[in-house]
Amino acid sequence: MPVEPDYYEVLGVHRTASGADIKKAYKKKALDYHPDKNPNGEALFKVINTAYSILGDDKKKSDYDRKFVPQYSSHASSSNMFGRGGPAYGHSHRPTQAPTGAHGASFRTAQKMSADREREMDEKLKREQAEYKQRQAFFTGGGDFASWYKQKTREFQEEEAVNKRMTEERKRDEERRARENERYAEAMHRRQAQEAQELEKRRAEQRAQDEIRRKDYERREQERREKEMRERFQAEVKLQQEAASAAERHMENLRQERDRLRREREKLAEDMASVPTMDSEKAEELKLMREARARQLQQEQSALNDRINQIKRDAEDAAHEELQRQRRKREEAEREARIQRQREEERREQEELVEMQRREADEDRRQQYLELEKKSRAFMKEIQDQKRRHKEDLMRMRLETDRMENEARAALEVMRQEKQRLGLPLGGGTEPSTMLSDMAAAKA
Repeated sequence: MPVEPDYYEVLGVHRTASGADIKKAYKKKALDYHPDKNPNGEALFKVINTAYSILGDDKKKSDYDRKFVPQYSSHASSSNMFGRGGPAYGHSHRPTQAPTGAHGASFRTAQKMSADREREMDEKLKREQAEYKQRQAFFTGGGDFASWYKQKTREFQEEEAVNKRMTEERKRDEERRARENERYAEAMHRRQAQEAQELEKRRAEQRAQDEIRRKDYERREQERREKEMRERFQAEVKLQQEAASAAERHMENLRQERDRLRREREKLAEDMASVPTMDSEKAEELKLMREARARQLQQEQSALNDRINQIKRDAEDAAHEELQRQRRKREEAEREARIQRQREEERREQEELVEMQRREADEDRRQQYLELEKKSRAFMKEIQDQKRRHKEDLMRMRLETDRMENEARAALEVMRQEKQRLGLPLGGGTEPSTMLSDMAAAKA
């Protein structure tokens, strides 16, 4: 039967260590020999967990302290804590002189500490002797093995029940967390959908308001342009009326001048007709005067006709220029409307681009959330698989331990039968080595 390891040595603590020291030592050992950090230390990691599960529980620690006794050498007596009249274990009983003088207080303190250590060691040795006797009864008679086996079986069943309860609690916690994660994911999806709907609604309202403002702006601009055109047209009509009035007045003046010239010409003709005879010189002078006056009248008539033609040409030029200006205004208004429509199209395209980018970003976030959820589920599955493998390893170790215990029990039973066959007392011998030596001597 394999010897049960010293769990105090496994954790590297003293037998009198407190629960906090045991927990601290366990954390350090577990971190050093964890399979993720030290793949070759899995077996030792399991032993460390077993040691902490026993030493970390007060009841199991007390049972372990009662059962565990270090193996002393064969020359040590079970009825005396001192070996063959020698000094106590770990102590020296040489006489000590009491110092005098200034060192008296320190000596008394040291002596008191030494007495406390001796008393503690005596109690420890007594406890270990009682445990050693109980273990010797296991090796010799086998009567206590049944109680020990029942106790181990009960502890194993209790541990199994605790592990099962903890496993069920972890499973319920995992299911609860999974349900909470699903509810959270559904809530997130609903909230995202609501936010998207609200955002789309706000954007639709914004677009409607922008359209209303745009139409109102276009209406005001159209009214302003029409008003400006009416004012310019009225001003131009007024200028044309004034120009026409001025031309009419000038024409009236020219007509009056022409009538005056006609009357003068008629009067001159009457004067010439009223003079029957004239001398040649006067007649020539009068002729020259008439010709000069006729040329003057002809020049004035020609200047008047030129003036009338110039006024007509100016009116035609003004009308043509007005037509050109009106055409330029219409072209400018059409260009402004075209620019406004182009700006509106660009704004609409920009809004569509922003909306498309928002949808792509929402889709990316949704894909990232799904990927993260997938990784989280895979991680949880990996943890569950690790727990399941660890549980299977523990079960295999327990089965192996049970098998070894059964083999040890069978070996002890065979040894008892062999002693009975050889006529050796069942209570004889204190250790398996002594039992084997007695059996060998009996066979010889």
